[in-house]
Amino acid sequence: MPHPLSRTIPPIEELIKQHAEYMTRLPESERNDSFALTTRLNMMALRRIIENAVGGTCSRIDKIYEGGFNQIFNVSFQSDTKDIIARINMPFGGGSVVPDNQRRNRVSSEAATLHWLREHTTIPVPEVFAFDENFNNEVGAAYIIEERILGCPLSDVWSDPMLTFEDRKKIVLQLADSQAQLISTSFPMIGSIFMNKETKEYEIGPLAPPVRIEPPRLRKGPWKTARDEMKSWIEDHMEELRRDPHAVLSWRRGEDVDFSPSTISAYHTLYLGILTLIENVKLIDRCDDSWCPFALSHPDLTKKNVLVDYSDPTRVVALIDWEGANVGPWWKRELDLAFIREEETQPCSPTGELEWGQLCDVWNTVLQRGYPPGLSTLNAKIDWFISRLSLLVELGSAAWSSLEDTAETIASWRSDWPEPDPAFKQIDEFLTLHGLSPSVEYE
Repeated sequence: MPHPLSRTIPPIEELIKQHAEYMTRLPESERNDSFALTTRLNMMALRRIIENAVGGTCSRIDKIYEGGFNQIFNVSFQSDTKDIIARINMPFGGGSVVPDNQRRNRVSSEAATLHWLREHTTIPVPEVFAFDENFNNEVGAAYIIEERILGCPLSDVWSDPMLTFEDRKKIVLQLADSQAQLISTSFPMIGSIFMNKETKEYEIGPLAPPVRIEPPRLRKGPWKTARDEMKSWIEDHMEELRRDPHAVLSWRRGEDVDFSPSTISAYHTLYLGILTLIENVKLIDRCDDSWCPFALSHPDLTKKNVLVDYSDPTRVVALIDWEGANVGPWWKRELDLAFIREEETQPCSPTGELEWGQLCDVWNTVLQRGYPPGLSTLNAKIDWFISRLSLLVELGSAAWSSLEDTAETIASWRSDWPEPDPAFKQIDEFLTLHGLSPSVEYE
């Protein structure tokens, strides 16, 4: 019996119409940017590349979607037996112009990551047939030619009351299995996956730009240790303050937060204390990657990036949008799915007897199978402290609401740090200056 939410695959003409309607809702500047990119594409060159990579004769290429970073073109063939899309990278993706080298890294790393996943896991991802990270090529833009997965976003069905608890459980089990496979991956360095064009071997290179907008980083790795990466973050922040303190102040003024000139000097003092802490704190040594390796993670595992079968929405057919995927320490991995904890939709069954907590239990049970041995025995309190330290390191001065709030945040976990450590001395002096004196001992 067909699932109540079963539906047919929408024809290309309908997708073209939906996209045209979507474009009318965009601001005029965004429509103009999009039109300019589309019209300068060499479609004959794109068609030739697709036919060489995939085989067969291409009959038409139609734009069917545009997201934050890519324009999506459906490719039809005379044989009508192939499902292919061309993803054209947009230079203005994400609301800002991305530097050229980062755009190239974003495309080449995503293509390499998809290749790696298909070779080393059973996680459902599209097959890549060809890509070119150079935006001054014969097509006129960087691109990835890949398999078109015939599925609808999970977001289209997840909130529908006809999706039963058992349906949701099936979906969560599949997603948990994919997440467990990611957790169990092991890489020697922190960064993003690339493929060496000469040797065809995979290697870890600099971090590819994330899907979210964040300040540009001067140092993008790769790094051999988590300590090296954290140190790099702090050095970036310090350089930002040295290079253009007025830009930081202007941003803070726009956000209506503390922007007094003395704040810049105080942040220099704070960053020096954090840098000393990162270079010397002992707890990081207990999280050595020899027993808790660096793992790959999906950068944006949300309902819109999970595709399910049109005819059976309980079957996950693909995880998409791996732009900005990276390899990193375990405490930076987002292990949970936010949408299985959505309180606004509780309970998750029409009769009300089943709660979201039961789905969380299903998720956690499967997820633990992927934990490396060291992680399963790690004290949860150490996990929390290291993750808080990592968050403190990554936040720039422009992101903090005020220096006083920052000091209070540091003091809240500093006073409970699980072991004495002289590496905190400068941080403690900073806290004392702000009227916060944690009762601690040094070895």
